[in-house]
Amino acid sequence: MSTTNPLKHMEWLDKFDLKTRQRSFVLAYLGSGNTAEAAETAGDAQTSVQGPRMLGNVRIAETVTTGRGRVN
Repeated sequence: MSTTNPLKHMEWLDKFDLKTRQRSFVLAYLGSGNTAEAAETAGDAQTSVQGPRMLGNVRIAETVTTGRGRVN
């Protein structure tokens, strides 16, 4: 039985130097496409405010763009 690192395919995220909550937001947003849901998954309390605010962060927006390119 071989063991593989389940996060290995996410090494591309490391170059963006995101905080844990930002990284969680990006992964959740790439999965759902919904800023409020992604903010909730990332642990934010005010999801309707924090979701769009997080997506407005330049580093997060660049990460999302790169992530979408990897998915498509």
